[in-house]
Amino acid sequence: MTAPLHGDPGSCSQTGGALRRLASTLEAASVRAGQAGSHAEESWTGRVARDIGKRHRLLVATAQTTAAQLDRTGMALQAHATDLAEALHEARAVEERATVAGLRVVDGQVRLPWGVSGVADAASVSVLQDQRDVLQAELDRAAVLLARRRQRLVETLTAARVELAEQALVLRS
Repeated sequence: MTAPLHGDPGSCSQTGGALRRLASTLEAASVRAGQAGSHAEESWTGRVARDIGKRHRLLVATAQTTAAQLDRTGMALQAHATDLAEALHEARAVEERATVAGLRVVDGQVRLPWGVSGVADAASVSVLQDQRDVLQAELDRAAVLLARRRQRLVETLTAARVELAEQALVLRS
C-alpha cells in the first residue's frame, strides 16, 4: 500500500500494553511501600522521623501519580493502535476498490490509469473520474481522521511528559 498512513498498530498496542503493565507494577509497589511506611511511622518519633516520613509519603504519592500517568499513556497508545488499524483497513479497502475499477493509488492519491483515452471513450473516462473522486474523498477522510486522532495522541503524550517532568522536579527538591 502506498497511502500516507504511517505507523504500526501492533507496535503501538504492544508499547501501550507494556506501559500499562509497568504502571500496574509501580502502583502495587507504591501501595506496599505506603503500607510499610505507615507501620514504620507508628514506632518512630522525633523530628528526623517526621522528616523521613514526609519524604517517604512524597515518594509514594509521586510513584502513584507516575503509575496513573503511565496507565493513561498506555491506554492512549492502545486506542491509537485501534484507530490506526481501522484507518489502514479503510485505506486498503479503497486501494482494492480502486484497483478493481482500473485506478491506481500512489502516495495517497487515486490516479487514473496510464494509457490513451479521449473523445472515443469520453463516457468511460467520465465514469472513471467520478469513481476516482469518490475513492479519493474516502481516502482523504481516512487520512484526516487519523491525523486528528494522532494529534490527540500527541497532546496526551505531551501532557504526560510535562506531568512526569513536574514530578521529577518535586522529587529533586
